Amino acid sequence: MKPYYFLLFILFILPGCNYNKMSPIEELKQAGHDMRQYDNIEYSYLIKTYFSYVGDTIALKGRMYFETNMEDSALHMNFYHKSNDGDNFYNGKYLISLHKTDSFAMKKPLCDYEGGHMTAYPFLEFSFGAIKLFLNDTNFYSGIDSLQRKSIEYKGKGYSSFSFWINKEIINTYKVGVKGKAKVKLIIRKSDNLPVFYSQYQELKRKDHNDIFYVESKFSKYSFDKDYPDSVFSIESVPDYYSWDKYKMFKRTLPAQSIAPEWELPSLNDDTISLSDFKGKYVLLDFWFIGCGACIQSIPVLNKIYADYKNKEVVVLGINCFNDHKEKISKYCDELGMKYPNLWKGENITDKYSVKAAPVFYLIDPNGTIIYSQVGHNSKKLLNALKKFVK
Repeated sequence: MKPYYFLLFILFILPGCNYNKMSPIEELKQAGHDMRQYDNIEYSYLIKTYFSYVGDTIALKGRMYFETNMEDSALHMNFYHKSNDGDNFYNGKYLISLHKTDSFAMKKPLCDYEGGHMTAYPFLEFSFGAIKLFLNDTNFYSGIDSLQRKSIEYKGKGYSSFSFWINKEIINTYKVGVKGKAKVKLIIRKSDNLPVFYSQYQELKRKDHNDIFYVESKFSKYSFDKDYPDSVFSIESVPDYYSWDKYKMFKRTLPAQSIAPEWELPSLNDDTISLSDFKGKYVLLDFWFIGCGACIQSIPVLNKIYADYKNKEVVVLGINCFNDHKEKISKYCDELGMKYPNLWKGENITDKYSVKAAPVFYLIDPNGTIIYSQVGHNSKKLLNALKKFVK
């Protein structure tokens, strides 16, 4: 072989050549194509979520399995998720959630969008499967903005780090119920085009500042030799000792005509307030927590009730649950325009009032008797209840 022919062979034939490098878009498309080739894949994950308005970082870890299912129109995949809290699996028809601590199961559609509130699952939304979906979506490449790519090395291995801005609806697994743009960082291992890191950063605009929503997911311990049998994805695989009616308990409240349990809680104004302070008046309690979408949707109707019924001896009280940061609660109330008084340390009375979801509303009559309760956001039902009971 002549020397210059040998040189051409080295430059253009051997893998890993530095010539004809792909553009960032082409490399992302290639990664999406390669990810599509895996019919069965399992890996471990660590997801960390940070909300500036809460001030806490939430960590989740577990193991995720995906397999191709072209009969499913939503994902084209089945998945099985394992964590310390429980398991979840999706078979293209329904999603089953198994809660280990109290042995109950729930069957739901994958995309559960009801009453303006979307049920989302971080283990799916920030997963190999989610990345595979949007990297193979043609809308992704037309909507991408400010794309940057950087080559990095770690422990002798090469990676491509991509950052870009994108409309959240494009990268959202469910393609519903999301607004705004997110800055995405995606790190892909060059040797096999598998993702090892994925994050989303989004600013939430408030009246006088922006809050931050940030999620990062790390992927490790990939396995390609697992093939879960079909029986694992069947509802019949759920153990007999699991209860199927526990989900209804999230919607159970204290019965009407029962006496409302007494309580004493601090207000955001440093007063101590008890239910008995309002004897002789109607009291509407709203149990809520920071970041709850349905709770936010209920604020306008609660403001309306607070204004319209002020002269009819009706007291509206918000009760924050599950947060010990008084300053953050107060700031959150101001930013979202809650005009009615709010109390905190509500976790001390959630068991008394059977609060297992949010928002939960109780209407208590002047004698301290519960006359109406409601789980979830529904302005029409709440207003009708006020009209019915308060003359």
